[in-house]
Amino acid sequence: MVCTDFMGYSGTKFDTILLLMHGIGMAETLAGLEGFLIHLKSLLKTGGQVLLDSSDIIYMFDRDEDGGYWIPGDVPYYGEVQFVTEYKGEKSDPFPWLYLDFNTLRESATNNNLTCELVSSGPHFDYLARLTNKS
Repeated sequence: MVCTDFMGYSGTKFDTILLLMHGIGMAETLAGLEGFLIHLKSLLKTGGQVLLDSSDIIYMFDRDEDGGYWIPGDVPYYGEVQFVTEYKGEKSDPFPWLYLDFNTLRESATNNNLTCELVSSGPHFDYLARLTNKS
């Protein structure tokens, strides 16, 4: 068993990396996504894959009569959130988390020489994706 910061991990390469329960959120921000994908890619064996799920949280925003969404203009990406966890009255410091829509994931994966396949989509803006190395 290994207990370490994911971005600091190196060494073993994997056939499959699972990032379930919105594990792509470890990228923290849209600006951090590229570095996160590069690191993921470095941990894959030849022919390896990353399976990840996320949700497009666009549904949290109001819609107008034309079907468009009202997204605040003061945020870099609407899927960037701040979490605070609490247990028995103890609270964590706020930490960033990323909810990523599939099209943005696919674009970023392509820009980083990864293929991105939609494996499944759910009824509430959620999806399962598969990333593989193009080279």
